[in-house]
Amino acid sequence: MIYLKLQALSYGHSGVQLATVNRLIDFYNNDIIPVIYTQGSLGASGDLSPLAHLSLPLIGLGKVYYKGEIISSEELLKVFSWDKISLQSKEGLALLKRNTIYVGLREFIVCLKAHKLSYLADLIGYYFFRGF
Repeated sequence: MIYLKLQALSYGHSGVQLATVNRLIDFYNNDIIPVIYTQGSLGASGDLSPLAHLSLPLIGLGKVYYKGEIISSEELLKVFSWDKISLQSKEGLALLKRNTIYVGLREFIVCLKAHKLSYLADLIGYYFFRGF
């Protein structure tokens, strides 16, 4: 999701500041994954709530997975000596728009199906050339 959000923001049409994009790149490069709830009152059927949770660590709120543990975003900012991002005009809207969640899920499902088809092709080829 971070990769897809970066791709969407990198076109330069959304009006986000470079610091926001760079922080998302830092998250991606350091394997920092925002905690995004899927059930309960915070889970949602649309993109707004998950994308909001994806963006919360930028401003020092929410939680993240880092090195196999869930830590608060405030702790994470201290670990890396980062400042909170001060969102500018319309930047919050830019972080929440687009259908990043659905695109990410679709690409994940496509990868799973491609892996399964590759496995089956190898299996069929093995038995076909082996001659049962």
